[in-house]
Amino acid sequence: MKLLDRYLLSEIAPPFLVGVAAFVVLIVGHLLYQVVGIVIENRIPLRTVGEYVGLQVPNALILAIPVSTLLAVALGINRLSREAELPALRMAGAGSFRLMVPAALFGLLASAGSLYVSEFVQPRADRRARQLQTTMAIRAHLTALRPGQFARVADQWYLVADHVEPSSGVVQGLQAFQLEPGMLPLFLQGERAVVSDRSVVIEDGKTWAVGVPTRDGVLVGTWARTTIGVRELGSGGVGAGAALENQTVRELATEARHASSREAARRSWFRLHARLALALASLVFALVAGPVAFAFRGGQAIVGVLAALIVGFVYYLGMLWAPMLSRSLPPALAAWTEDIVLAVVALLVLWRLR
Repeated sequence: MKLLDRYLLSEIAPPFLVGVAAFVVLIVGHLLYQVVGIVIENRIPLRTVGEYVGLQVPNALILAIPVSTLLAVALGINRLSREAELPALRMAGAGSFRLMVPAALFGLLASAGSLYVSEFVQPRADRRARQLQTTMAIRAHLTALRPGQFARVADQWYLVADHVEPSSGVVQGLQAFQLEPGMLPLFLQGERAVVSDRSVVIEDGKTWAVGVPTRDGVLVGTWARTTIGVRELGSGGVGAGAALENQTVRELATEARHASSREAARRSWFRLHARLALALASLVFALVAGPVAFAFRGGQAIVGVLAALIVGFVYYLGMLWAPMLSRSLPPALAAWTEDIVLAVVALLVLWRLR
């Protein structure tokens, strides 16, 4: 690597690292702000909250790396222009295309890092985060379970208890009702119950079939322990943020090939290409930031940085429209349109500034 390349990379790397740290803090901080009320209300342990927030860092990195690359390249070239080093480099024979080589290399490395995080780190972190969501949601349900009051904890299951200990998940004097359409209601009584991640375990209980023509119903049986499955608790009370799909590219490709319908295949192919397009956005942003910063030289150098950030903002807005575009365009084209357009525009502007 030549001295010029090392010098330009040394100008880009520090603002990139600062930008990644800043954007990750902002994104994760926004997520924490969304759940802080739920955390306080349901007395969720700080250790669980800290782990859950930490598991959102890979999601934040995937979003932060491209825009940090954009900001870093723009700031690096802005500093060269502001301190009159850019004209000196041009006089030494380094044209616009030559100056963009280290920026493009940096963008390529950032894209590789983003793809690695999205393929090997984020899916595992997201699965663990969903487990913690379930745990926090169960705690929310336990908090909602007041002595002497009914609470729905799963499909067709309603609970009422004499005493609840949210810290340990232990419930005393539990009564459970199952109201399933087309069947007699079931009534379960238990002296003690324990709530775990995905179930309510009732101990020392009895089961009654309610609704038969007797005063107390029919005693179906007694047991030392029985379990009520708690389904989809993670969907209530605790949000996951604007998390990305937690499937890898290979999983998405398999899902698309074996999809039960054309619409399901279309959605899977779009998610696959959108994941790759977002990873490659770092390279595209590096190519965009350079020409934009070159176009605003001298006293207008800071304008180039602002213009580059506006481009990044428009890109992320376009990400919200891409799923709708995939309904009328091929999934690959809808996912890659922004990257293709920005790369072409950047090369055209760079060609004019050569």
